[in-house]
Amino acid sequence: MEEELLLPLEEKSTENNSLKCPICSKVFSHPYSLHHHKPVHMGRTQCPICHAVLSRRYNLKMHMKTRHNVM
Repeated sequence: MEEELLLPLEEKSTENNSLKCPICSKVFSHPYSLHHHKPVHMGRTQCPICHAVLSRRYNLKMHMKTRHNVM
């Protein structure tokens, strides 16, 4: 799985010059967007309360605030 994420961006291009995630097939128009999306599949952070897996620390912070009322 992680090996696929490390392929050169050219290998992810589709006919219309978009970039496709090799895991979920979500299409992006910019390489940065695909790069920013990759952690979604790697489960980078986990909520200590409900154990939800989130892709970024910011998402964990927002999750804690909205789901658990933790500031």
